[in-house]
Amino acid sequence: MAGILFGTLVGLLLPRGPVTVGQAVLLLLVSLSIGIGSGLGLQTRWAMVLLPLGYVVGFEVAWLPSAGLTTDAIDVGSPFGVLALLAGRGFHGLLTLAPMIVGAAWSAGYRRQQAGPSAPERRGGRMWLAIRRAVAGAAVVGVAVLLAALLRPASVPPLTTADGEPVPGSVSELVKVPSPGGIDQWLSIRGADPEAPVMLYLPGGPGQSDLGLSRALLQDLTGDVVVATLDGRGIGKAYRSFDDDPTVDEAVDDVVAATDYLRRRFDEDRIFLFGESGGTVTGVLAVQRHPERFLGWIGSGQMVDPLET
Repeated sequence: MAGILFGTLVGLLLPRGPVTVGQAVLLLLVSLSIGIGSGLGLQTRWAMVLLPLGYVVGFEVAWLPSAGLTTDAIDVGSPFGVLALLAGRGFHGLLTLAPMIVGAAWSAGYRRQQAGPSAPERRGGRMWLAIRRAVAGAAVVGVAVLLAALLRPASVPPLTTADGEPVPGSVSELVKVPSPGGIDQWLSIRGADPEAPVMLYLPGGPGQSDLGLSRALLQDLTGDVVVATLDGRGIGKAYRSFDDDPTVDEAVDDVVAATDYLRRRFDEDRIFLFGESGGTVTGVLAVQRHPERFLGWIGSGQMVDPLET
């Protein structure tokens, strides 16, 4: 029953799963605590099965009204369906089911140890005990590593020379940029020379984050321009600002806000704007409406009529 109630509560409060580090860490710790409590209460390793199963049932029932790629019915018949399963339920399960199982296993084992070894354990002797402790230890370490990974601050790797040393005077930052309506966007900024021209890159989508991809694809440009990649409204690090019904005007205003931040940050009157696929829609509109802010426009996979496409 505890698993069903917890799963239902999480499904109602987090209809798209945890979208901030704080939510993810809290979910992991509460799941671990409930696992420990269930193991102590049931005093059996069946808690490792019953608790997660109840959680999944309650969670899926609570998620039924939700609409979205990661909350719709499971579809493993397409690559996007598999990715949605891993990104939605998969990551969510890693934060909840794994700590539950570890907590239940540890506490149930503790209870059984207090009561004395069972007949199979007595027959297995030291080897059985050593195997159990090794598995339990590895599971605890796994949860600890997951928690540490969640708490590790996000960062952008520095630009380096051929010898692997940081490029002197280069810029490599991950910064939060406010936009109209109180939405926080994020920019990954990398360039060998802060005095070089600045280029803002708008990823495709909507919904695509290119903070990592752009470091590989646009690496060669960082020697000539400062490359800034945008995680806009509801995308990547700005996912907490997800809106079911964003408008094109809001998206354009967000691009302009990021542009103005870069102009101030690098003391530039105008910058280059580079859009890819879906990013070309908001990019072209931003240039049309505010040409005085831009040195030039670069379109890759230029969208002309999205509905027709």
